Amino acid sequence: MLRALKLLVPPAPPDAPGPFALSYEGALESLFERANQSSGPAALAIRTSGEAAVREAVIGAFAPFRTAAGGYRIETEWRWQMSPLSSGSARGHQSKQVAQSL
Repeated sequence: MLRALKLLVPPAPPDAPGPFALSYEGALESLFERANQSSGPAALAIRTSGEAAVREAVIGAFAPFRTAAGGYRIETEWRWQMSPLSSGSARGHQSKQVAQSL
């Protein structure tokens, strides 16, 4: 699938990070921190309480999910509904996913 999609997008810039860019020490944590700080509640908290306080609060909130290996294991559960366009009957689904090494 990736090979097919590669034909449909422009080439990456020469200085673009490679496929293992997030494997470097601290890279994933940095990305995660920037993503968390860009949400509405986090941005408001940064403006009112400062970036250091928000960073510490987020680190504290994720502490229970830290593994002995130093990664994070977060289990999440979601539900969705699917319905065929031609029928009034609907089928509900439930799934559980485990995200590792965030």
